[in-house]
Amino acid sequence: MRTPPARRPVPRRTLLGAALAVLLAAATAATAAPPRAELLVVRDRVVTTSPGGVPSVVHLVNRGGPVALEARRVPGTGDWVAEQVVDGTRGPLPATVPAGPRGLGRAVTVTVLDAARRVVRRRALDICLNASPERLGPSGPARSGFPQQCLTHPFARGLRMGLDTDYGVPVELWRVTGYGLDPGRYTVRVRMRPATADWLGMAQADRAATIALRVLPPPRPEPAAPGDDDHLGGGRTGEGVSAPDPGPRHAHPPRYRPVRRTAPPATDVVPPADALPNLVALPATDVTVTRRGRRDLLEFSATVWNAGPGTLIVEGYRRGTAPRMDAWQFFRRGDDDVAAVPVGLLDYDPRAAHDHWHFRDFARYSLVRADGRPAAVSPKEAWCLAPTDQIDQLVPNADLLTGDTSLGSACGDADAVQVREVLEVGAGDTYGNGTPGQAIDVTRLPNGVHLLRIEGNPAGALRESTTADNVALRRIVLGGRPGARTVRVPPAEGIDTRRGLRIALP
Repeated sequence: MRTPPARRPVPRRTLLGAALAVLLAAATAATAAPPRAELLVVRDRVVTTSPGGVPSVVHLVNRGGPVALEARRVPGTGDWVAEQVVDGTRGPLPATVPAGPRGLGRAVTVTVLDAARRVVRRRALDICLNASPERLGPSGPARSGFPQQCLTHPFARGLRMGLDTDYGVPVELWRVTGYGLDPGRYTVRVRMRPATADWLGMAQADRAATIALRVLPPPRPEPAAPGDDDHLGGGRTGEGVSAPDPGPRHAHPPRYRPVRRTAPPATDVVPPADALPNLVALPATDVTVTRRGRRDLLEFSATVWNAGPGTLIVEGYRRGTAPRMDAWQFFRRGDDDVAAVPVGLLDYDPRAAHDHWHFRDFARYSLVRADGRPAAVSPKEAWCLAPTDQIDQLVPNADLLTGDTSLGSACGDADAVQVREVLEVGAGDTYGNGTPGQAIDVTRLPNGVHLLRIEGNPAGALRESTTADNVALRRIVLGGRPGARTVRVPPAEGIDTRRGLRIALP
């Protein structure tokens, strides 16, 4: 009988290395293992006459640990880079899982079939994990720690997105089923993108849903009462496209005249550096030319945002019967105001589409010739500060729950004795195309290249950490003739703002 060879002792270093390798593999697997998720269907039969189609009856629900992502725009481009965050550690997303400012790219496909099983609509939808999240189980935190929205501004810079355990977000079926479906019976199929479902750890049975949809004829409209057509529509026609005169917006169009600026009172107060805001102007968007009466007006949307580290707080106090308030800028740490300085005046604006208190020195809009000489100035003279857009949720001290804090803006009415106007860190204040008074008269300007200049804090009344980024320029090209002027708007920072935000797909 042959004697088996003696076993050689395994070196201790080899045993230790093997043990570490096993532990590392287990830790890596645990870290990389995505949370388990599911499509939750709360109603599988829907009857509607609404042009909005199917309501929110399907939700993407996270049943595992928190899902967290961060996405950043590559400076000077329209490209975005996304990472997943696991236990505070950032790592790459799978190459097959697209993500960007609008959420998870084409994460779900919605298909609508008619009674004969013919496809009448099909569309892949992005899913924003921040969009109206709701707790759908006992393990979820009392309040989601993620922002309540993704990003829509063309020049947005940073997104923090996620879904807590036992939280869900609706699948926006109305984007596919709404408007234009004839009365009848339909089948709506919802299916997750396979790569995204794999990353989320979804079981095969939880990746798809089917809904029976019946669309009824719309109710017969009631006869219009006299005066129902008083509201004149004059919709926007898209950036760079001239629009016809839609008629007067008000019975008595308001007059806009520049207000003479006065320097704020002097003060010896020095606010702490870590409580100062930083106002950053973004290039203008939604630029059009509109004919109004005998004038050609350049209209546009303009945004100034706060990059922090401190919140911008402007508070006004009534001084008597005059429509004026003394304005102060406050500086805050945590829940405490640590300093305040006078910054000028707030004025009450009684004109139509306003009817609230305005701060005079928040921004200024103008046109500059290609050689740098001034060409024209917008007469808009005052602003009501509010966080209308999320721009960068990744800057230090970014307020991820804007609009849901004790610092909400309140611009007041004619009887107000105090107002508080706020722009949180990471948020921008956008005044949209068509806002009364926000226009530049280009009737007599020559054709050719001009620069549309957006400037924050033009009078220097507000205290900031820096003023180096207060101005943004957008190149535009005027053309046409008086009464039929045109404007062409080339891309800026590598972004064609006519196309909106998109998520690059692998």
